[in-house]
Amino acid sequence: MKSLNLKKTLGLATSIAGGLYLLKLKDPASAHPCMNERHTQDGGDTDTRAHGNKLIAAVTNIPDAKKRHRGGEDGFLLTRELIAVADGVGGWNRKGVDPGIFARELCGHVWNDYKSHKGKGDLSLRQLLVDAVAKTKATGTSTFAMALIDEQHAFLKTLNLGDSGFMIVRPQDTGEFEVLFRSKEQQYRFNYPYQCGTNYGPPNHADTFVHSVRNNDLVVLATDGVLDNLFNENIVDCLKKHIAGQLDTEVQLAATCIARSAELRSYQKDYDSPFAVNARAAGRSHPGGKKDDITVIVGKVSLEA
Repeated sequence: MKSLNLKKTLGLATSIAGGLYLLKLKDPASAHPCMNERHTQDGGDTDTRAHGNKLIAAVTNIPDAKKRHRGGEDGFLLTRELIAVADGVGGWNRKGVDPGIFARELCGHVWNDYKSHKGKGDLSLRQLLVDAVAKTKATGTSTFAMALIDEQHAFLKTLNLGDSGFMIVRPQDTGEFEVLFRSKEQQYRFNYPYQCGTNYGPPNHADTFVHSVRNNDLVVLATDGVLDNLFNENIVDCLKKHIAGQLDTEVQLAATCIARSAELRSYQKDYDSPFAVNARAAGRSHPGGKKDDITVIVGKVSLEA
């Protein structure tokens, strides 16, 4: 693997897709739990001259300190066209089940099913998730968010299930960054998100969208370890700091900034976090940040001229 020489610590995994920094994995179960699924366009060709629209995307994953020895419970998928995050639901630990295994296997099936369907007509992200869940054998459940760039047209398809989520952000000529869209949490009740997997029906209730995009638009996918600790403006601050439109590697710097910011705030006991705000709205008390696995992908839209 050709790796980006950024600061790495135990529990911090980084990588870029889109023809730059890639790790090819054939079997998700054979990967280190922090590494998950990173692929080239077709899973076997590292030729960076592939044509069509693409996402230049980077991921940063920081497992919670208590789960770091087993890689945490998040999964992710990082390719030049399809990106996704999956958050294994931690309640399974009480039953002796590691939900991270389910989340990572699910990501592998999503990628394999996408490759099988590619070129065979319009693709429903909801059906892609439904089919992948049905093939996942591990016990557990997960939330899920993904984005797919249309290789021929300036559209981005997105899906969200549960309290993972995504944002679409557009850099302006003024240097400002406009949030075009932010997904909404899906929860049965406070801190009980919609999820897919064992003992749940098919995820037909996942939200799906189609967005018109421009060159250099940004999509940020994150698990709730990020979204429970950062407000929109905190995420945008990292984009402003690192995205200037000059280098493809900027997305990695932005992803690491977002993840580190979320990790820092998760330990602050006097911080009025998004999780604390939502807890109060539900009649609960949870001051400070929320410690959790943290996974964020920053993708930059690159439209073929």
